[in-house]
Amino acid sequence: MNWAHFIFETIIYVNAVLAFITVFREPRDISATWAWLLVLVFLPIIGFIAHAFVGRRLPKNRLFQIQEQEQLRLDEQLALQRAELSSERNDADDVTATALGTVNLFIG
Repeated sequence: MNWAHFIFETIIYVNAVLAFITVFREPRDISATWAWLLVLVFLPIIGFIAHAFVGRRLPKNRLFQIQEQEQLRLDEQLALQRAELSSERNDADDVTATALGTVNLFIG
């Protein structure tokens, strides 16, 4: 047996084992599992780099934390806008009563 052939086969088997371990480490949809297996087996180096950047899911607690932070920012902006709308208006304001009614309709 040729050493180069042996080394090449070993690399292929190690790549396949690493691909299976990498893909089945996290539960995911069956189509996503097959897609990542094909990418990792047929494009070994590029596939593992792509999986490192794109293939990982955010943990649910981190995802909810991001959503909570975004909601807090939106609530702050909404409070500022409501305070701006409810402040006293004088005759110099360009906003008419009908436009203010329309704005209030949309912000609830």
